Amino acid sequence: MARGKKICDKCGESNGVRTLKCKNCNTEFSLSSKKKEKKELTLKQQKILKSIEEVPIEIKEEVKITPREHAERILSYGKERATILLRLAKWSSYWKHVDWDVVKEGI
Repeated sequence: MARGKKICDKCGESNGVRTLKCKNCNTEFSLSSKKKEKKELTLKQQKILKSIEEVPIEIKEEVKITPREHAERILSYGKERATILLRLAKWSSYWKHVDWDVVKEGI
């Protein structure tokens, strides 16, 4: 098969790679979605995340915590942990509810 072409399963006709329907028999091609690979955490990052998960947190359902309060709580874990969490937040799309600018200033 030539590069940039796909073959229709039904009639065997050669079509362009971005074509949604076969030009010969109008059979629709299935769209495959590309999934992003998640980067694996280092052993040190895994240990810190595990230790943070074990920290008991009491949040009342009635009270909503602001992004600044989330940031202050992260700073209460210590500078090393806060720095690693800041790097993880930049690296991934986790913890969007935290005001990371406050964390940067506190470090």
